[in-house]
Amino acid sequence: MFVINADQRDSRSEPDRVPALLAAASECSAVLPFERTVGDEVQGVFATGADVLAALEVILRSGRWSVGIGIGSAELAETPSASRGDAFLAARCAVETAKNRWQEIAVCSPAGPVEPAQTLAGFTAHWIEKASDRQWEVLSLARSHTQRQVAEQLQISQQAVSDSLRASKAAAVEEGVTQLELLLNEENGRYDA
Repeated sequence: MFVINADQRDSRSEPDRVPALLAAASECSAVLPFERTVGDEVQGVFATGADVLAALEVILRSGRWSVGIGIGSAELAETPSASRGDAFLAARCAVETAKNRWQEIAVCSPAGPVEPAQTLAGFTAHWIEKASDRQWEVLSLARSHTQRQVAEQLQISQQAVSDSLRASKAAAVEEGVTQLELLLNEENGRYDA
């Protein structure tokens, strides 16, 4: 099982971003959807690496967050805050670690940091946070459409689509996301019974 804890950065000097994040994340496929837990922190429970990555994209596109991804066993209740287990402890450890890292994202399991996944998550988070709105829009559409279809939908040239994908290093990003999903699922397999 996967648990994500996300804590808003600079919450004392920034507006409360939790309501906007909860609204944006309502479309994410979750075992238990995000809820506000303490102050400016949210927590959600996810079944697959793909679900974690979809939620991570929403979190990172919605503002500045420290994100902890916990992997492990879980005893689920009706809400994340009423649930417990190793995945929850790992997520708490991960978000606390993330608050003190250059890239404010960490991945932990009961055995400790999951280094390969944590490194790829950091690179993925960096790209998500730095991509322009147009690059993000093009990449999101290109995941399920041809470049021609993307160009038609956005009313831009195919060359502009190609240039955007090249400039954003979309192929490398998508390969990194694929590898991160595999690493997350592999690590989860160690704890899912």
